[in-house]
Amino acid sequence: MALGGTFETLSVIDLVSWLDSLGRTGVLTVSTGGGELRVWMVPWGIAAAESPSGRPLGPAEALFEVLTAGPVPWRFETGAATGGAGAPAPLVEVVERLDAMIMEWEELAALVPSGGASIRLAAEIHGEVLVDADRWELVIALSSGPRPVDDLLGSAGDLVARRRLAELVRAGLAAVDPA
Repeated sequence: MALGGTFETLSVIDLVSWLDSLGRTGVLTVSTGGGELRVWMVPWGIAAAESPSGRPLGPAEALFEVLTAGPVPWRFETGAATGGAGAPAPLVEVVERLDAMIMEWEELAALVPSGGASIRLAAEIHGEVLVDADRWELVIALSSGPRPVDDLLGSAGDLVARRRLAELVRAGLAAVDPA
């Protein structure tokens, strides 16, 4: 059996909660702008998830990417083999983790907004700042001048990239110029 639709009228949380309550086994495939994200569901939990590039994702991270992708198409195919060998993550735990990620996202988006804002290196640095490999990569990217925040994020749901940009701003290495 296969089901399909878009996330315009049904949220990903509502969909996985419904499938979870039915104890369904299968794979949820979501067509994002960068490819297909997959979430393997088993009775009363999420067994595994992977990004469009095939990189394994935690269940909450996968649902977060779906939430930030917008009203994208999805399909659920029952009976598909699970993608993971470990114990499934109970949905209640996944949703708790997802809620924490959403709260963090809102805080980071307030500090480093997208949608036309740009980020640049600070004119002066006050005090000592440790520059690790992740920060150095961004410093080099900004060394030629201001860059649109969206260009540095990579994807709409890239929480890790937004964290790194926020770290630069908090450390005083960079400043955000609003749109």
